[in-house]
Amino acid sequence: AACFEAEARFMAFDLAEGIAAIDRALAAVPDSRHALVLKARLLTEQGGHAEAMACLEAARRSAPADPEPARLLVRAALAAGADRPRVRALFLELVRAFPEDSGIYDAFITRFWNERPETFLRGVMEEILAGDPAKSLRFPLWCLGALDERAGRQEDALARYVEYRDRRPTAVVLMGMRRLAENA
Repeated sequence: AACFEAEARFMAFDLAEGIAAIDRALAAVPDSRHALVLKARLLTEQGGHAEAMACLEAARRSAPADPEPARLLVRAALAAGADRPRVRALFLELVRAFPEDSGIYDAFITRFWNERPETFLRGVMEEILAGDPAKSLRFPLWCLGALDERAGRQEDALARYVEYRDRRPTAVVLMGMRRLAENA
């Protein structure tokens, strides 16, 4: 009941009361993934990124197969201003745990997309692909293809996109839809 109260407080932007309600829920069930994730969301709204990260780590321990805390953890680490080596290590750890979860890639790629030179983002994506002997991962291929395309390396971009397509046949439709949206 306290979690529902906290969600209602969150929706009404009464963050302090929401956190108090979650704390009551956590007193009863300390490893409640739902309560920990909700508390992290509220803390993030208040700028409490370090404490939010601690809640998300606890949520990951209580529900290791759930990708939601992992997605939020990448965002929280970036918002907290964590240094590159820590963000990189965290991101790689989470990609290993949830290799095809686009939400984990999203925050990381968005944060480093406009950085020049692009060596950091490119290096991390290449590292992920190098650690994928089954050649099953797709998101790093798309990212590298887009980086190549932006840099004017059309042949390299095309090769990455073809490989991406081969790993996910519906990718052609999705990429076409993206292109249409960009050019509309």
